[in-house]
Amino acid sequence: MDAHAAACFLDLVVSLTAAPAAHLLDPSYAFLFSDAELAFGHALRGTVSVAHAAGVPAEVRSALHDALAPFGVGAVDVPTGDGVAPDPRLTALLEDVERLGPPETWPAPDGYPGLALCVLDAVWSIGVRYEGVVNVVGRYRALAAGQGRDADQDGPAELLASAAAIGGPEALAEALGNRQRTSTRSGILKAEAVLLTARVLADAEVQSTAALLALSPKALRADFVAVRGQGSGLSFDYLLMLAGRPGVKSDRMIRRFVARATGAESADAVTVSDARDLVTGAAAALGVDAHRLDSAIWTSMARGGG
Repeated sequence: MDAHAAACFLDLVVSLTAAPAAHLLDPSYAFLFSDAELAFGHALRGTVSVAHAAGVPAEVRSALHDALAPFGVGAVDVPTGDGVAPDPRLTALLEDVERLGPPETWPAPDGYPGLALCVLDAVWSIGVRYEGVVNVVGRYRALAAGQGRDADQDGPAELLASAAAIGGPEALAEALGNRQRTSTRSGILKAEAVLLTARVLADAEVQSTAALLALSPKALRADFVAVRGQGSGLSFDYLLMLAGRPGVKSDRMIRRFVARATGAESADAVTVSDARDLVTGAAAALGVDAHRLDSAIWTSMARGGG
């Protein structure tokens, strides 16, 4: 073992034997935490960013840093001390968010009582116009009703059984009136991706939104993103949000909004984590749920706002 490898190994030993909370805000230790804990960490990072906005007294920033010290606040890359300049990206994003109107006028975030509809929406919504997703969900409701079920009560097992009863992925794509693929290059039918991700949940005995949210999804994520076309993890993050967990789905719509607000060259110049942290920070500054702001941004962009 060379010196670098030995140092990395010792660092890992220290991290595993120290209080895990000490690394919550350090992205290099993300592997130690569940998705719920990481979401909490993103919210804390957003709070730190907000504390460095213009007009926040230095003593407030200092008190916040002291309170968050056990979570590794030093790993958050923000300036400290008196006369601190605000994070210009967050300030710019908040200015652009004002164009969305008062938060009370924003559309309610999407979500479903049944896990099957969450899976359909989460997988189908990546990279497409949302009207198409609405149509897919509506046709699945009709399919379930024709088979004697209420789609809002369906879990992964019912989704799999419904597709099997009509002939599998190809037949499901026909029934839903949508043969889109996860990618234009070597992608599989989204109908097949839906069934493969439903199988991941069914095999883990996750049949309801409550069961999904009660489970630490770390191992589940690995199986979910192994499905072709789901490697980015965006669908899995959105699945959790549709099931009721606060969060931000940093897809191209969200990153385009952040890029426009912050002066980045393009959506590709904004990382998924930066978009998530900035939107989370903006939501914290406004005192609103991050998913609600995510939904308002997405709806605005889908209507031609970007």
